[in-house]
Amino acid sequence: DRPGLFFFNTLITSFAIIVLFDPFRNLIARQTRKLFSSRNFLMEEELARLSRDILGIVEPQELSRRIQKAIKTFLQTDQCTLYIIDREGLSYLPVGRPEAAELSASSPLVEYMALRRGRPFVNETIENDKESFHNQQPIRFCQLCLDTMRSLSADLVIPFNYESKVAGFCAISTGERIILSNEQLRLFTPVARQIGQLIRSTQAFSSLRERDKLSAVGEMAAGLAHEIKNPLGAIHGAAELLADGPAKKDAESSEYLKIILDETNRLSRVLTDFLDYAKPRKQAPASACQVSSVIEHTANLVLREKKIRLEIQQEGPDLVQVDPELLKQVFLNLFLNATQAMEGVAEPAIRVRIREVGAKSSIPFLDSIPL
Repeated sequence: DRPGLFFFNTLITSFAIIVLFDPFRNLIARQTRKLFSSRNFLMEEELARLSRDILGIVEPQELSRRIQKAIKTFLQTDQCTLYIIDREGLSYLPVGRPEAAELSASSPLVEYMALRRGRPFVNETIENDKESFHNQQPIRFCQLCLDTMRSLSADLVIPFNYESKVAGFCAISTGERIILSNEQLRLFTPVARQIGQLIRSTQAFSSLRERDKLSAVGEMAAGLAHEIKNPLGAIHGAAELLADGPAKKDAESSEYLKIILDETNRLSRVLTDFLDYAKPRKQAPASACQVSSVIEHTANLVLREKKIRLEIQQEGPDLVQVDPELLKQVFLNLFLNATQAMEGVAEPAIRVRIREVGAKSSIPFLDSIPL
């Protein structure tokens, strides 16, 4: 008799059923999977737990430990090795297993991972692909992938991709032929993508930490040089007083004091050059300097005790508009590289030619452009 109230109650009841039905349905589905597909359910639970546990991890060793723990739970194996690509991108290094061999980034197995776009695979996956080909080249490629997996003692490989590149992978050995359905292999994909991003973040954090460490070492070295320079000045002053005193009449003592003065002067110059090099400074490109004098000063710093002959050929203007300190750093690196390259040479020599190089072009009017 009251249709308005009837429709209102129907609406409220429908809303209550919808709200309560979804959690109830999920609970029923979860219990059904647990009852009829216990392995899939266990994999889902462990991979979801792994996804939560690895949040914020920046240490490869800890990341490897968490992955091994999850793999052991649902695959019952301890043979799980995490490989992470090195900074140069040339090879994949095993984490926490120094006895394991590294894998080259140019390996066919790595290319196979890239072709699968991060999807996990087992030995049987490659064998099925091999049987589907008739051309010898892809068959040989698949065989090389299988040989590489055997060398890694891997029955299951989980690639960790980041921006379509293989940032790392997990090689898992079960000790027996592992059988995983495509549905089970797909369960690894979300957490594998997360681990790929985590590996890249870990490498970036490691680079920043190493750079900060080198910066701190540089500051500490500069402070240490200052601390050495102060007592060195006191030794030099004391030697000068002794040289002007009674030791002046003793030839042997005078010779020893001269050695002390010469060596303290040399060490003082080395420390001064080091502090000048390490001291942060602003570029002064407007200042003029003599190139030959900068070369001679830098050569004395590097070649003083290495018995390397220096030749300077002056074929151009000696005065240039350039910051002399920055130019000295350039020559310092060049001379250090040269001395390392000439190790074992009978009569080492460095020739420096100073000349002006203008712009040369096949188009005539371009020669007038100041470069």
